[in-house]
Amino acid sequence: MTPAKILLFGEYTVLVGSQALAIPFPNFSCQLVHKSASEQSLTPFVKYLLSQPEEFSFLHLDRLQFDWQQGLSVISDIPVQYGVGSSGAITAEIYRHYARSVDKPIAQVKSELASMEKFMHGNSSGIDPLVCFYKKPLLFDHEGTIHLINPSHPSDMHIFLIDSQTKAPTRDYVARFIDDYQHLESFTQQVQQLTTLVNECITAYLNTSSQLPECIKKLSQLQQQIFPFLFPPTIIPHQQYGLTHDVFYIKLCGSGGGGYFLGFSQKPHDVEQYFKAKEIAIQWVNRNNPEM
Repeated sequence: MTPAKILLFGEYTVLVGSQALAIPFPNFSCQLVHKSASEQSLTPFVKYLLSQPEEFSFLHLDRLQFDWQQGLSVISDIPVQYGVGSSGAITAEIYRHYARSVDKPIAQVKSELASMEKFMHGNSSGIDPLVCFYKKPLLFDHEGTIHLINPSHPSDMHIFLIDSQTKAPTRDYVARFIDDYQHLESFTQQVQQLTTLVNECITAYLNTSSQLPECIKKLSQLQQQIFPFLFPPTIIPHQQYGLTHDVFYIKLCGSGGGGYFLGFSQKPHDVEQYFKAKEIAIQWVNRNNPEM
């Protein structure tokens, strides 16, 4: 089975050179099957891969075609268009079963996975399927180097997911980001500021720095300033409450616009009380203190 993923830091900015830090999220997963009652069709994706045999020569396309004709499909409980890597996980699952070889440099694996996943979004960094494929946390640095890491979560920083109750069209948002970045100077400058802040957050997170909460707070504020259209009405009041009262800080999780949003807090009890009062279920990504 292939897990979902969570991009802790690096949404959008990774497309223009920032660092990124992503972790697998096994609470959700997908698996290739043959003729299941709860299956999801792979037909559009498989047809795309089969239509370009030269580009996808690193796959056993003949075997993939045979299995698909025999009823190959996928079972997945990963929410679609929710920012937790549903397309990346399916891409990684196919790659895991049909790649001619996986004994190759990690950068090459990333490139091959990106070429597959671009069918889903029009553009792909390759990060999502790579994390799903290796099932380990990955750090992508600004020089293009990829590191398999085993970071421990900062002991006093608790991470959770909030459901915005709406889906997000990742392809549309990625296309808009790239177009604005290429043609709007003021937007480009803001994104460069965001890139610097993302890198600072990753450094603080990996070093368990005391500066991490303030860094994430600034990131939340700047993301909302630059990408107001990516924060739906169901999320904005909670984001503003968290910022105002310093209880938690909400940022994008994936492309934004809908799906899940990512929360960070040093006050898990207050988080649970707040969202319980709002009758909103949250999902913890890590709970460092089992007694909390």
